[in-house]
Amino acid sequence: DIFDADGNGVISSDEFLQFCQFFALMSYLESQARDGAGVVVAPTTTDVPPGADAIVVPEGGGTTDVWTAEEDGLQEESAEIEALIEKVRLDKSQIASNMGRLPPGMAQQLTSEEFMASCKAKFREVDTDGNEVLTPDELFPVIETLLGF
Repeated sequence: DIFDADGNGVISSDEFLQFCQFFALMSYLESQARDGAGVVVAPTTTDVPPGADAIVVPEGGGTTDVWTAEEDGLQEESAEIEALIEKVRLDKSQIASNMGRLPPGMAQQLTSEEFMASCKAKFREVDTDGNEVLTPDELFPVIETLLGF
């Protein structure tokens, strides 16, 4: 929905490039929010006590502890990320405007001709029916790959 600028239920090649840039930007911002405490945060499981958001495993080992988003100020960062998502929903130029939040090398990479060519090649690869747009069933495997599934 956020990248389907035409509202036609599919993603064009240009929309796919913006999707890839946005995904990289959001992944970086979310990793910075999580890693801010210098700990490895295990995903929420049934073993997490009520009121906790995850289990913290200190780097280098040691005693695990429970963790809540409030303790690290991650609720504020989460709200900031949600606000950015809404800004991008309304105005895709917010992706370019926020590239400055990335390390310089990463920002340069995401705006490089090489990255754009790579995105176009990936688009052609996953456009299995060759109709020059990605349907949800074509885009889903890309999202799974990006998420590490």
